[in-house]
Amino acid sequence: MLFFHKKKEEIEKPVVPKRVYDFETDKKVKVDLSSMYDASTGNTQANEKKTSSTAMEFVVDLNNGIVSETEEVEEETNSEEITDFTEFEDNPRSISKIVKICTVSLVIVFGIFCIWGLNSKAFLVRGVSNKSNLVKNTISVSGDGENIILVNEEDNRKSEINIEIDKISKDYIGNNIFLTNTGELKSRIEKLPYVSNAKVSRCLPDSLEVEYTFRKPYLSFMGGSGDYFIIDQHAYVTEIRKDRGYNIPVVTGIDYNKYSIGSTLDGTDLVKFMNINYLFQTAETIEFNYSISNIDYEKSDNVSFNVDEASIYVVYGEMNKNIMSDKLMYLKEIIKKSIENGYKGKLDISAEDYLSKSVLNSEI
Repeated sequence: MLFFHKKKEEIEKPVVPKRVYDFETDKKVKVDLSSMYDASTGNTQANEKKTSSTAMEFVVDLNNGIVSETEEVEEETNSEEITDFTEFEDNPRSISKIVKICTVSLVIVFGIFCIWGLNSKAFLVRGVSNKSNLVKNTISVSGDGENIILVNEEDNRKSEINIEIDKISKDYIGNNIFLTNTGELKSRIEKLPYVSNAKVSRCLPDSLEVEYTFRKPYLSFMGGSGDYFIIDQHAYVTEIRKDRGYNIPVVTGIDYNKYSIGSTLDGTDLVKFMNINYLFQTAETIEFNYSISNIDYEKSDNVSFNVDEASIYVVYGEMNKNIMSDKLMYLKEIIKKSIENGYKGKLDISAEDYLSKSVLNSEI
């Protein structure tokens, strides 16, 4: 028995193979291979039949002349690679299905949680706490009623502000924490005269936190009826009161008719405020450790003020920022000597050549 390996090739027109192979060695046996081909194939089919580079294996029995065909084997094809690519094409689809299932599941779980949270009593606001670094204040509600605790009070004004915040916060107790309008609460707190930069946070499951910045009294100026207008470091009018109230400098020369609580200095008044602020900052930089009070700013080119520790009234002159540091350094030395010798009176350093013309009219 012999094995034949015949390669099929691409053909243009039908080719009739030899129908009988004559083996002259050993035994003469005629082997009919015609059954392997379709003899009835016409030109049209033959022309259309094109094969790939494959090989057909068959076995010839020399004794009986029987030909049996075995399987066709492709020569060095990429079938395995194609199969691998098919598997890769299927994987993204599977991953996409898993992602979709997970997303839908999360949406369902989140929806259930939202419905439960909006209807559960566990998320009702029971307290609002004030976490300001200046004053700590806590308001809470129990079955017996409202308990207000105020601690670390720095002055009466801060205490009053905390009480006002407590009153405002009371309106939000009992609301669902998720439905509570924290922006509205923040806006209401910031409308208080001495409050700026308020922040309201949710603290699950049942409380709110309030944090704010206290507007510190910085300067005051006199009104026509003798009222004191209190302003902070940003030239914001925080309060109008009958007495001085705070140990802060009083300025004259501000047009009080233009302002009310909640307004900010503008125009020439704002320029004056900025110059005074620069004077204080410069004094701090050079360690001018004396208290400046009663600033007279009626005339922009002839500012004057008191130095409390030495009981000296200083005629300063124009607020020229270029020489302000030098002037204050000189004034610092004069005040030091005045305190050592017990001098008090009026010191004029308003002239440009103040180093040679400064006059201290002193009295002991």
